[in-house]
Amino acid sequence: DEVVLPPRLPSTSHTSLVKWRRERRKYEANVRNRAQGGTDDKIVPIKMTFDER
Repeated sequence: DEVVLPPRLPSTSHTSLVKWRRERRKYEANVRNRAQGGTDDKIVPIKMTFDER
């Protein structure tokens, strides 16, 4: 199985947020499609996708 990582959010600019939201939806759909049971342990919380500075 291929590792699916959540998209990172490099900044809070409007352009970055729009791009991140689109990528996040694709990520969540991918995880849902791959999950056999519940997805709670497979989806990374949004808070964990922010780049720390």
